[in-house]
Amino acid sequence: MSPTTDPETWQRTSPLAALFFIGKIFSKLAKNFTQAIAPLAAFFVAFPGDAQTKVLLAVTGFVVFTLATSLLRYWFFRFTITDDAILIRDGVFNKKQLDIKFRRIQGINTEQNLVFRWFGLVTMSFDTAGSAGSEGELPAVETTFSDALRAKIGRAKKDAPAADVPHDVSQAPPLLRLDWRDMVRIGLADRRAFLFLAIVAPFFEQASQEFGQAIADAIEDKAAEVAALGTTIAATVLGAAVVTIVAMLVIGSIIAAFLRYHDFALYLEDGRLRSVGGLFTRHEAAMETGKVQVARVSQGLVLRWTERVRIVLKQASSKQQKGGKNFTIPAAMPGFQQDFLGEVFAPEAAGLDLDFESADFERVDVRFLRPRILYAGILPAVALASVTSINVGPSGLLLLLWIPAWSFVQWRLWRRLAYAMTGEAFVRRKGFLATNLDVFLLRKVQRVTLLQSPYQRRKDLATITFFLASGRIRLPYIPLERAETIRDYVLYKVESSTKSWH
Repeated sequence: MSPTTDPETWQRTSPLAALFFIGKIFSKLAKNFTQAIAPLAAFFVAFPGDAQTKVLLAVTGFVVFTLATSLLRYWFFRFTITDDAILIRDGVFNKKQLDIKFRRIQGINTEQNLVFRWFGLVTMSFDTAGSAGSEGELPAVETTFSDALRAKIGRAKKDAPAADVPHDVSQAPPLLRLDWRDMVRIGLADRRAFLFLAIVAPFFEQASQEFGQAIADAIEDKAAEVAALGTTIAATVLGAAVVTIVAMLVIGSIIAAFLRYHDFALYLEDGRLRSVGGLFTRHEAAMETGKVQVARVSQGLVLRWTERVRIVLKQASSKQQKGGKNFTIPAAMPGFQQDFLGEVFAPEAAGLDLDFESADFERVDVRFLRPRILYAGILPAVALASVTSINVGPSGLLLLLWIPAWSFVQWRLWRRLAYAMTGEAFVRRKGFLATNLDVFLLRKVQRVTLLQSPYQRRKDLATITFFLASGRIRLPYIPLERAETIRDYVLYKVESSTKSWH
């Protein structure tokens, strides 16, 4: 039965929604990997039989459980659309009902995987004020229904003049479009592949006893042959293996970039940002510019070498969940952030220079370096070098090399730590190898605090912290008088503004 907007009838979505619920199961397992692997490990230890039988039973049980759960979730999933809300009933045993008022919806995101695309279906998700992620989702609904519901919500909120027409990303020219070369840049700059290797490494260390013994036997049989190759050749083989693993991770990261951001396009229409992209699964994300709390512009080593920047817009989140409500532009030409954020924060960001090396930036006080170098550099290095030298001799003095290395790191951090402010906006710069700019409007600050350590008190310095709905931004070692001036001015802008902070 095709979904309609009949408020009197509770409806099901397409049976293909079962695929959506299967994906939710896998996503939950990925987020709770440690908890999920514990019962599996207990099963392998307690259940009698060989490894092949255990694997077969575990895979069969998992497939049956996944299919049964997803089909039941689909069968008990119901929704209806009223004049001012979306009502969703979900759950097999633990049932719940969501009442999502149109006026609370801040963003409507859609996804369309390859199967859904063949059948003209999409999954809609709704971001609302105060939630850390999507509050509700409608899986596997028809695209015509999606367009009609989006238009209905737009009319109800009275902030979408074009809401009477179906949603069509081709009606406005994009602000930004990425090609295949940008996919390569995004993949090279993504560190998640290496984090994945670090996460799964312990799992492989805990492989079954039979598999581990087989590896040990193979190594023992070939040990003499490897030793005969000589130290140089053995080192070459080891280096080649490391390079191969790294290359595979990089290639995998590039493939992931193609899957997520292929044909990426960015649009700005009537105060609403939208992005679309994806190879097999088409992702559409939306965010109202008025809801943006902080914009982060970042440029790591790879992005700097490839002349690109990354922009993440952060929205309010009651749980302060990292990545909970972010709108991401994975790659853009340097300088794009100036015009783009000028549009997002218009007209209040006028006059704010967002170049990484802008002369408008003012560094924090150089005395930022002294306690860091003294207490985390000189004192521990001298103490460890003294103790080690007594036990192992003069070679223990090599630990003193920690002092110049640590001092360089802190000097680099100080060089990048700076700020700039106009009458309406503020930007903080920080970083070591990567450089980040955090931009926000003064009127969106919820609280400002000044703190002084004993050392800062003696030197008339202070740490100023801005609290926003998406998190906090901290700036240490500001001259006290300057910090008090900034605090008082920000509080004045907050109190005098007639615009909403969210």
